[in-house]
Amino acid sequence: LLHIGTNDIGGGNEDWREIEEILVVIDDYEFASGKAVWVILSLIIDRSCVPFFPPCPKSQETTDFNDDVRDFVFFPRQAGGDKIVLVDMQNGAGINYDLWTAGGDMWDELHPFEFGYAKMADLWFSGLMEILPQANAGDDQDVNEFETVSLDGSGSTDPKIGNGNDLSYQWVQTAGTLVVLSDYTSVEPMFDAPDAGLTGETLTFTLTVTDEDELESTDDVNVDVAKIVPQANAGTNQTVNESDIVTLDGSGSEGVNLTYQWMQTAGTTVTLTGAATDTATFTAPDVGSSGETLTFRLTITDANNLEDTDTVNINVRNPNSSDGGGGGGGGGGGGCFITTSGYGSSMAPSGNTLLVAPPGISAAPLELVVAMIAFISICAAIVLHRRRKRWIK
Repeated sequence: LLHIGTNDIGGGNEDWREIEEILVVIDDYEFASGKAVWVILSLIIDRSCVPFFPPCPKSQETTDFNDDVRDFVFFPRQAGGDKIVLVDMQNGAGINYDLWTAGGDMWDELHPFEFGYAKMADLWFSGLMEILPQANAGDDQDVNEFETVSLDGSGSTDPKIGNGNDLSYQWVQTAGTLVVLSDYTSVEPMFDAPDAGLTGETLTFTLTVTDEDELESTDDVNVDVAKIVPQANAGTNQTVNESDIVTLDGSGSEGVNLTYQWMQTAGTTVTLTGAATDTATFTAPDVGSSGETLTFRLTITDANNLEDTDTVNINVRNPNSSDGGGGGGGGGGGGCFITTSGYGSSMAPSGNTLLVAPPGISAAPLELVVAMIAFISICAAIVLHRRRKRWIK
């Protein structure tokens, strides 16, 4: 940063060549070291008129000096490829040249008050921003523990070339449980979020970008890692037949590093296979004619001993009961069986009605048809009577 004071203005030393001599010294250093130097050259501030009235004494000398520095130093060097930036303190800083006691930014005729210096610092900063690379570590992120996370420095830029293609990158973790980045010099490194404990935590990373002139800029990004709360899912309710092999499915549960435990809480006791896994099995027991409901509870636990539970009902039915559905011959649904082999000579399946045709009908097909129609009517009446009794119950 090169800023020449105002004290000598009007004293016969307001020669722009003195500025050029300083820049020549910088040229010599660049040649000897092999390193390029960026120069931010500032025009000097004006003077306060107080206690005078405009035009202020020596104000014109200040303006003339600044014009010479711009025309004979800055423009020629810029055209020649020098790494030089100009900031206009006289007119670009927004300084009020009244004294601070009168609401201005000047302490006395030559020197700013603190408000004026703050404005000068802002202008210096704007000059720096013209040459410094601008690191951009990306937006803060909210992730879950054990999730793969990508850091993103692709928004970094170099104002001298308009993009970050010629920048080098360096990531450093500055807070939180230490993680390993896939590449600490990559634009977009990745890592696996750690166990977040019971309350979660914040990881902080600093990105430093460096341009070809070894000018640097940094930016920070926070990654908030949330705890994954376990959520048990014991599966959907099922309807099965007795003696069926039944599978309890808790694979839809959510969480990390989970353990599983199945427990029966209602119904005829069965033996669970794989009770400590996400899918347990058992054989449906024999049940009465009205069936039975078995209830099972799944408890999941993660590495931090956080738990969650869910239940599932297994409805077991007796396929041979009158409540089990199915009708007609051989179905076990409370139907009728007809035989022509003689009274009481045939057995019907359990829960069904046996009607026996009288002897001799089998030899007369027409009579058999008539008898079957009569027996079917009787059978229908019996079945209807049984069902009415069940409805009353």
